[in-house]
Amino acid sequence: MAQKAAIHRDEVAKHNTAEDVWCVINGYAYDLSSFSGEHPGGKGIIIKYAGRDASKAFNPLHPSDMINSLPPAAHLGPVTPAEAPVEAKIEDESDDEEEDEEAVPDISQMVNVWDFELVAKKNVTKEAWAYLMSGADDEFSFRENHAAFHRIMLKPKVLVDVTELDLSTTVLGSKCSIPLYITSCALGKLYHPEGECCLARGGAAAGIPQLCPTLASCTMDEMHAARAPGQTQWWQLYVNKDRELTKKVVQKAESLGFKGLFITVDAPQLGRRERDMRNKAKNHSQRADGAEGNDQQVFRHSQSNLFVH
Repeated sequence: MAQKAAIHRDEVAKHNTAEDVWCVINGYAYDLSSFSGEHPGGKGIIIKYAGRDASKAFNPLHPSDMINSLPPAAHLGPVTPAEAPVEAKIEDESDDEEEDEEAVPDISQMVNVWDFELVAKKNVTKEAWAYLMSGADDEFSFRENHAAFHRIMLKPKVLVDVTELDLSTTVLGSKCSIPLYITSCALGKLYHPEGECCLARGGAAAGIPQLCPTLASCTMDEMHAARAPGQTQWWQLYVNKDRELTKKVVQKAESLGFKGLFITVDAPQLGRRERDMRNKAKNHSQRADGAEGNDQQVFRHSQSNLFVH
């Protein structure tokens, strides 16, 4: 695509209505006037950033090359001078409990996994935490799953030689240093700028497999490139109504060396996440067209036909 002339940001700011929507993403202006009505999650989230820089809202939720799926006419050119991107998080949280100002402890002070969870909660947005920790509806099954895990007992063995301990095992034929793997939680860039690529490197360091999600913040190619030689990666697959599209995804995963498919079979529609919905209401992010759901839910809708990059 030929380089287009730079556009002054004051010009971008003029296009800020529901019918005339320009947005800046990573230094480039895009005319989203036509696309906003086609956006699977509703046009409200796009209109919210009309005439402004939406990079901070866009980047944590999208693979880097998703913007290229827009029609060529939507690409307007670079913007000058640069402006500070609009914050993705609403800052007015005066009714919230006071934040604990205690410094983040050193990793040596974390003695179990719950310690990591407490630190993580303090270092991500409330929207990101709600997405990660929420369950469907009133979260009865979520709580029951937690309780069921605590009903599992380990049978101790005594009078056994423990001079040499080996926690390694195999999962689906792949060697693991411990009986764990990194599962396919989406939207990795909500928690780290490098998203699932960071998880790939962590998995390699720990000697455990990674299940890469369809709804990742990184592309399949990026996650594959981040893995170490010989590291096991699997691919989590949503079967699209367009079977040819699904076929292309499977063939690409196979060609890149993914060792298996984990096929999601119980998601004919997205779950009703009440914690997500409460955050949406609290942050005044009501869609202009009345559509429900928060930015993370919108992302999951919009990714459904765009996961081949």
